[in-house]
Amino acid sequence: MKKKIAIFLCAVCLAGLTACGGKEEEQALTVEAITQPEENPQSDNTLNGSEGSEPDSESDSSNAEEAKESTQEKEEELEGNVESISSEGIILSRSFTYEEDDGSGLVMVSGADENGEQVLVTVSFSENTKFELYTVKNSGINGDSDVTKQEASFADIKEGASLKLTGHFTVEEKEYTADYVIIYDFV
Repeated sequence: MKKKIAIFLCAVCLAGLTACGGKEEEQALTVEAITQPEENPQSDNTLNGSEGSEPDSESDSSNAEEAKESTQEKEEELEGNVESISSEGIILSRSFTYEEDDGSGLVMVSGADENGEQVLVTVSFSENTKFELYTVKNSGINGDSDVTKQEASFADIKEGASLKLTGHFTVEEKEYTADYVIIYDFV
């Protein structure tokens, strides 16, 4: 029975890859507001140098807000399989998901991006990272009734395990710090 399920899942993945091979994914559009300082006509006193230049408090506050936004870390989910484990963290082979054209559900393609390249991400953990182990029986066919949840630790992560992480990228798409980790154990 497990062989049939594995063959079926492989066929679904291949069909998804074949169907989406010619499609271009929509690129996320980032709009950034650019503020330009207002040009104030200079008075005769300013030209003579008798009046010192005062910083425009309005532009200073908008610059401070932009700097604050750029330093904030965007929380993202990351899914994949563990390639290797070290004392500092793990190397994760990232999985990608996309929605079916008819909206019927999500399809997960493991181990490669749209170009067929494996994407490896270095994942680190803090002392505040929370770990949970989800033991899934019957391939999760019965939903939550097939899933047993319990607390876990870094020691419960094994090579080849499937993980779902919540955290943030510290180096764009290369290094990731996890705040919450779900370890899937399929039995």
